[in-house]
Order: sequence, then C-alpha cells, then structure tokens
Amino acid sequence: MAVLPNELYNSAARYCDLGYSIIPIHGLANPDRFKAAAVRWTPYQTQRASRTKLKQWFLEKQFGGVAIVCGAVSGLAVLDFDDEQLADLFVSLHPDLAQTYTVRSGKRHLPHFYFRIPQHLSTRSRSVQGVDWQYNGRYVIAAPTSSAEGAWTVSQDVAPLFLTERDLSRITSFLDAVSGKPKQSVSTRPSAVNKATVDSVVPSQQRIIDYYRARVHDGRNRSLFETCCWIRDGGGMLQDASVLVPVHVAELPNGSHTPESSEKRRSEALRTITSAFSRSPGKRAAPKLTTFPNTLREAMLKHKQTPLLRVLEVIVKQGWCVNRSFTRLELLEAVREVGVGDYSLRKALAATCPQEKPIFQEAATAAIAAVDCGDESPELNANKFSGTGPTQKRGRPAVTYLVPDLNALCERYGVEWKGSDEIDADALSSPASYRQAVHTALFDRRPGQYSRSWLARRLGVSARTVRRYNRQANVTVTPMFHQQPLTWRSLSALAEGEVNGKRFGAFLQDENGKRYPPLLPVARKLLSQKRVITFNRQLPNYYTMAAATPLCTNAASARGTPAFPANPVQNPVFASGNWAAAPPALEVAQSPPTPPPQPDKAAHPPLTDADQAVAQQLHTLGQGKLSLRRAQSLVQQYGRFAVDDVVETLRQRGEAVTNPAGFATALLQARYGRDDMGRLNGNDTSLAESLYMTVEWHNPRRKLRWEQCLQLTREHGPTAMAQVIALMNEQPHGSLANPAGYAVSRLRDGSNASAGVAQQSTQQVVAKLMDVTRSINPDHAIAKAKARDLVNEYGKKAMMRAISVVQSRDNITNPTGFITTYLRSERKVQKHSKRKGTVSTQEP
Repeated sequence: MAVLPNELYNSAARYCDLGYSIIPIHGLANPDRFKAAAVRWTPYQTQRASRTKLKQWFLEKQFGGVAIVCGAVSGLAVLDFDDEQLADLFVSLHPDLAQTYTVRSGKRHLPHFYFRIPQHLSTRSRSVQGVDWQYNGRYVIAAPTSSAEGAWTVSQDVAPLFLTERDLSRITSFLDAVSGKPKQSVSTRPSAVNKATVDSVVPSQQRIIDYYRARVHDGRNRSLFETCCWIRDGGGMLQDASVLVPVHVAELPNGSHTPESSEKRRSEALRTITSAFSRSPGKRAAPKLTTFPNTLREAMLKHKQTPLLRVLEVIVKQGWCVNRSFTRLELLEAVREVGVGDYSLRKALAATCPQEKPIFQEAATAAIAAVDCGDESPELNANKFSGTGPTQKRGRPAVTYLVPDLNALCERYGVEWKGSDEIDADALSSPASYRQAVHTALFDRRPGQYSRSWLARRLGVSARTVRRYNRQANVTVTPMFHQQPLTWRSLSALAEGEVNGKRFGAFLQDENGKRYPPLLPVARKLLSQKRVITFNRQLPNYYTMAAATPLCTNAASARGTPAFPANPVQNPVFASGNWAAAPPALEVAQSPPTPPPQPDKAAHPPLTDADQAVAQQLHTLGQGKLSLRRAQSLVQQYGRFAVDDVVETLRQRGEAVTNPAGFATALLQARYGRDDMGRLNGNDTSLAESLYMTVEWHNPRRKLRWEQCLQLTREHGPTAMAQVIALMNEQPHGSLANPAGYAVSRLRDGSNASAGVAQQSTQQVVAKLMDVTRSINPDHAIAKAKARDLVNEYGKKAMMRAISVVQSRDNITNPTGFITTYLRSERKVQKHSKRKGTVSTQEP
C-alpha cells in the first residue's frame, strides 16, 4: 500500500531536523526502479536538502519513498542485514550494540541498525555476504516507505548510539569474520538430518557460545578446541561449530600477544575446528548441574511448582550429574539440610511438565533387570533379595529416580536458557522466602521500571504479595509519572483519556505542586486563571534495592521521629525531562530543617556506592575538565538519577560537546534547578539544546554559550526558537559564517515584528479584528462600527492582545462576546493592580 505524500514529507522533514541528508527514491511510483534514487543525489552527499526541495519532491512530484544518505553529511552509519541468521548472530554477540535506532526492512523484514560516527573516527563502506556496512557513498531506505511486500517500520525508536573506537573495532571484526565464509556455514544444520533427533543431542548456538566463553580464560585456542570436542562427542557436526568462528576472531587475548590480522585468526579457527572433528568421538561424561536458568525458574513459578523448584535448587547446589540415580531417602537427607520437608519432596517427585511428562524419570526397571542378571554392584544391593536367608528385605523395593537435564526441561517448558541469579541456601527454607529471593535478585541484577502485575505473574502470586515482598526485602519503589504540559490547544489529550469523569493513576498539578483531579472543567478553570498545569499519568514504578547505608541519626531521630536514609534521592528522573518520580508521600514525617552548615563542614551526607559510580562516570566524560569533587557535589545537589540522565545525554552527544563540564552544569540547572526566571520545562530545554547543536554544527568557532541558549528560550518563547532552528537547518553546512549572530538577529527581528504589529493604524486593527471574528464564526462576527468603538475605548495594544488570545483558543463560539468580555476583565485587573500598588506603597 502506497504511503500518502503528506506522510512522506512529514517524515522527511523530521529526519532533516535531526541533521540527516534526505533524498527521494522512486518507490511504488515506479516499481521497476523501486530502490533507485529519483534525483541526482551526488550533491546531497556533502549538503542537506532544504525544506523547499522536500516539498517539491514529495508534495509536487510525489516520489514514492524516502532514503537517508549515510556518511559524514548525516553522521550516520547503518548495518544492513540481508540474512536473518547473521542478524541473530550479531545480536547474540553484541547485545549492547543492538540497543540502537532500528528499522525493519519492508521486503525481508530484517533489521537495519543505525549508529552515530564521531568526527574523530573514520570508517568506510563494506559489502559482505549477508550484511552491508553503509557509510560514505551509500544511502538506506527509511520508514515509512512501503513496497508490495511490506513497509519499512521503526522497531526500536531510540537515539542512535555514538560508537566508540572499541565499538567500531568490534563491528569491523564481525564483518572480517563473515567475509569469505560460505553463507550456509552459519546455518543450524543440513535439512537432510532429522531435526527432532539432532536437537536432543546437539546444543543450540547460544549454548555453544556460552560453553566457549566459560573456558576462554584458559586460552582462546584451547577453549575453541575443547568446545569443538564437546560438540563432536555429543553427536554434533562440523557445521554446528562454525558459529564459533566470528566469536573466536573477535575475542581479545588474555594477556600480551602478538597482533594478528582477522584473516589469520579466521584461518587458525578453521584449522582448529577441522583438527577436533578429524578425531573419533569420545564418550562424554555426564555434565554436572552448576547453574539454574532464570527463564526456567519463572516458567515453573507461573505453573505453581515452587516445591519442585526448591528441590531442583538443592540438586544444583549439590552438583549432581545429569541422569545420576538416587532414591527418595537419599534426596530427603540432602534437602532437609536447607529446610525442605518430606511433603515438598513428594510433591516435587510427582510433578509433571506442561506435556504431562514426569520431571523425574524412574529407574526401577533397570534396577530389577540388573538383579535378575546377578549384578553385585553397590548401587543395586538395596534392591537385591533372595528367597531364603536372614538378610532378606521384605516389602516394596526402593524407587530409584534420575536427575533431569535442565536443557531438556527448558525445551519442554518452551523457554530459552538464559542467565542465572545466585539464590542463597537460606532462602530455600520456605516457599515464600524462595519467591522473595527470586524477586529481589531481579532488582539486584537489573534495576528498572516494571509493572506490578507483570512482577506478580512472574512469581505466580498476587500484587498484594509482591508489595509485601518489597517491604520485607527493603526494595526501593519510586513512583514514575509522564508529565505533559497542558495548554488550551492540548486539552484534547485530557479529553481522550477521560473515562466517566475519572482517571486512575492520573492527576493535574500546578506550578506550586498542588494536585487536582484530571477533569476538563478543572483544567479549563486553572488555565483561565493563567496557571501553569501539567497532566501527569502514572507509569510502572522504578524498582531498585536500597543501598546499604546507615540511617539518619540526627536530633530528630533521637526525639522519636522516624529515621530516613542519609542520602535521599533528589528529583529522580528515569529517562528524560518528561519522566519524573513522584514527590515524597509523607513530607510531614521528614526530618526538620537543620541550620545552614558552616563552611568547614560537609553540606551534604556522604555518598553511597551508587552515587559514587555515577559521579565517576560524569568525571570520566568530563575529558579532564570536570574534577571528581565537582562531579560528587553535583550528585549531592541534584541527586543520582538527575546526574545519570545528564550522563546519558553526554554519551549520546559524544565529541560534539566541547565543554562537557559547563554543558553538564547548565543542563542540570535548566532541567532540575530553580532560578529567578523560573524552571524551564522539557520542551524548552530541548529547543535550547537543538539551537546550541545547530549553531555549533554550522561553525564551531562562532557558537552560542549554553547559558545564552537558555536565555534566548526564556525571552522569545518556544515558537520563535523552533522557527529559527528550522531556518538554520535549511541552510547548507558551512554557509553561515556567523551562525550565532544569525540566530540572535532572526530572533530579534521576530520580536520587533511582533512589537510593530501593535503600532499599526486604527483602520488596520479594525480590519484585522473583523477578519479574525469572521473566520472563527461568521454568525457572531463583529461589526465595523463596534470594532472601531472598542479600539478607541481600550487602545490598539489591548486589542491586539485580545486578538492573539482568541486565535490561540479553539473552543470559542462567540468571538465578539469573548473579546468584549476579555477587554473589560483586563481593565478591571489593571485598576485593581494599580489600587493595590498604591495602598502597598503607603504602608510602612
């Protein structure tokens, strides 16, 4: 389905605002030349197209697709995959690099990973079998271009990653390993092999890579040889080990080593693999259980199999081998040491997987067959009996079970083997303590935002139980909200989310922090009072384990006041300026304010380990211009979450920020601080950043200071700033000798133009008033005589303000009555202000 021209133009304009060079392609307008450029695109490898060109291409000529020119003009490099298995391999090898802006192609539906290339790094375009590295001289098709097979869609809408030298080296090593290798070498297995049989003995590609990396500390070549022997002894083939070639090439040496080329490393890996498979397979020893995958834990908890999990955890901690035989009494002796009883053990031995197959297989038939043959092995003495003799054991023989294979259990439960969290033996004493340990292990490993219902489903319990676990384990739960400024034009956002006049987890908040219900009448009343309000919607909470820091021991706690952490979080922010944590729930319970500290005493409590880590990251990104003490003071002043947000912004900007110390300090002040001019919202700060970066992109020697950008945003407003930024983006790179002066002069010209409107003649103001009221509602348009009387009575400036207000609102049905009422109320307000000012001056 073809994309509308307006949609293509809007997408192209958005890409242009991000600093990308855009060209059109034929698309569905000419399917025979679908991917071909519709214009001569050589000039756009060094300069970006203007908005006029974009309108001409997509609105007038209506070309069928959008493409982004890669290289230095856009600062972009794209990893374009044509092979699904190669894409999966890259994600498994470098999961951190896959967390970038990603587009799915319309024909093969394979990922395109977008990366930012800093100016101090250089690379070149490459094409190998199954993957292309697009840079200078290349372009990629962008969303929302559509083809007959499908549309290009954004699958991961985040900012493109800024690549470091090490990141670029890893991508280059991956391309070197793939180049020259047959495409089928990374496939799983030949289709002639029975898949059901092979999957039961040959591990997956991820398991092979994990096995290799677990032994790489002994040496890369030795680890590769041992891994190939392990695959061979398990019934695998030479093709199964080919997945290790790019991993082995990209692996760094443990110590000092003579530098080797990628091609030499690849040839060495192929020789090692061939040598391992040239030998006859040996008998593989039964593997010992050492770890328990988290995915299997979660699957069994969802199936209410906590007793089975506790017993399997004991088996793993004992280090028993797969298929090891044991009796119930033998296992009971082991599980009783950690507090698991006989009832839980019996339930575990009788448990089944979702396919109704038993988890623990019985080995009784093999034991009876061994007795009939006269086997005298020690393991069967308990089952051996004779018809006569004093040592005869009467009753039913003991049932013998086998230790299950966790890989097979993962396949039965339909999960993949992933990382494992360490669970203490003390947590196995009860089902509740075990589930609580699994719950807190998640936050130890990965603090973040989680839905309470998802956490409850993960453990197979209710949301109330999850809250109890959080209280008992001292989990820090921070409520998160999405903040959206409300104006007369954006009231539709509140109207769309309103259900029966109520809204769960949402509220309105004014500039003083007071909350109101999220109702349209309330919002209209606050806006009519010229209040600054935001619409807050609750998001999943942010969970993290509380830092092991001592509590406050000040005078307030000595008097019986509840103690609080010594380093409370100040203005924590999750992702950007629009994501903020809720204020403290009980402000009355906080410690009373202490006297100002003396200059020779510390003004803030000591930092925790997490605070020190964030301060160290900010110091590292400061490039020697931001001391560690200054970074620590910023963490103490603004809080760990706020500084972490600025650290992420510095990482994304990369080398584009020449003064990271001043940039970080000013950004913290603008986003989370207070000054005499008031706090800027997230949109104003973003516009200031855009102006700062746009001016620096044109000419680094003629740029604005960060404080100037913030001041210009306060003086001229977001609308004027957005217009100037759009004008500067239309200019070719390097065409503005003094971009800072250009921006300031444009903003001042806009202010002078708006001020000059009020100096028009009376006839012009009357004509404008008649046109505005007639365009809003012809039935309530103002008459010429009435308009002249209003202008003469209230003045031209007041009339222009009234016209501006009526144009900014979209809910006015009687513009003439509104303007008349507005002018009267404004005059009353002015008289009241003058009267109040006179009285106040007479008071002592």
